[in-house]
Amino acid sequence: MYDDVAGLRFTLEEDGFERFEIACSHEESSVRSFLLGKAGIEEALVLRTCQRYEIYLHGSEAKDVLKGLGQKIGVDVSPDSDRLFVGDAVVEHLLRVACGLESGVLGEDEILGQLRGAYKRASDADALGGTLDTIALKALRVGERARTETRINEGRVSLGSVTLDRAREKLPELEGVDELEDAAVLVVGAGEVAQLVVKSLAHRIPVDDSDGDASLTVANRTLSNAEELAEVAGGDAIALEELSDDHLSTADLVVTATGAEDRVLSIADLVGHELVVFDLANPRDVDPAVDDLEDVELVTIEEVLSVRNDGLERREAAIPAVEGIIAEERGRLAEQLRAEEVDDTLSQIYSRAHERREAEFERALDRLDAESEELTPEQEAAIRDFSEALVNKLLHPKTTALRQAAATDDRETVEAWLTLFDRTVDEIAVDDVRENTESARDESTSEADAETR
Repeated sequence: MYDDVAGLRFTLEEDGFERFEIACSHEESSVRSFLLGKAGIEEALVLRTCQRYEIYLHGSEAKDVLKGLGQKIGVDVSPDSDRLFVGDAVVEHLLRVACGLESGVLGEDEILGQLRGAYKRASDADALGGTLDTIALKALRVGERARTETRINEGRVSLGSVTLDRAREKLPELEGVDELEDAAVLVVGAGEVAQLVVKSLAHRIPVDDSDGDASLTVANRTLSNAEELAEVAGGDAIALEELSDDHLSTADLVVTATGAEDRVLSIADLVGHELVVFDLANPRDVDPAVDDLEDVELVTIEEVLSVRNDGLERREAAIPAVEGIIAEERGRLAEQLRAEEVDDTLSQIYSRAHERREAEFERALDRLDAESEELTPEQEAAIRDFSEALVNKLLHPKTTALRQAAATDDRETVEAWLTLFDRTVDEIAVDDVRENTESARDESTSEADAETR
């Protein structure tokens, strides 16, 4: 049923930065247009996030086109790989993506919004409208069900989110800081964990937010990395060697996450300051003795991970329920697509049958007119209604049986009925051609006879 649907995925984690950037180096609209221009491609959907890049195609050449694209970029698209999806695997994967089961942060909500945006852009560009459109809409539906009917998105499981949640609880203990939005934040480090914190901060406090007094400074050994990260949340950057007592004096929240082997902040650095400090490094960036300072609240990576793991356990416990929803909706999707496939064929059959009926009806009227048996409009309407009802009643039992076979996935019966219908339609078409030819020949003969006379 899905043999002409295929998908290809790239991830930052598996492909590395360079190859991932190559894969998604072109504008989404350009990629869609390029792929739709390929022979045998009917629909295209492109999903891009900061960690994931996926392309879905529908058409007779969908698999081969994506296989060639994957080979060109340099990823394994062999049958043993899990990069190239075909048929049922496409549906399973896209539904799991929509539910957050394939995300780096299990059950995250952001992916559903990203998929919804990708769908809208493709739809607006007339890149959808068939089987892939139906699958994408089902994925959005499943993603919504997963989040409303299970606990897959409950609790915080990102280190960045958990850190800021805990900071929100701790900051009111400081004088003059009621909310996270009011805090001056100092992040030491620019690695993966520091990025999670800053990105989470950017989501909670927009760069253009002018209501609060929040500020951000990122300190890192490599200044260019600090500048790049600070830009995410509209902050400032300094080299780690420039970090001074003045920066600590103006800060309310300090988050350290470097890969340094030695301490980055000692008790001497922090004494006399009123701060909430999160040490998310391993080994630790902050001297444990800081915890004895009266005005400094020290939170370690172990405490943050404990909260994160509690949330993660709740989400992991919800996975079977989400997979149950996926299985249920996959069954419904299969029924829907089988019905659509049959209905499209039946629509053509009914249309062709009624074209033939109308032709025969008009031919009968012509004969009656020739015999001076002109009908009243009421009589003509009654005969037309009768002819329409007769055709529909003759086709109804067969179409009912066909729909029932499709609903139970009885492919053998479906194919038999469709073959029978197709043969009947072909015979009708041949008859039409024969009758039109004979009619034209009769008219030609009549004209010749008239000229002879």
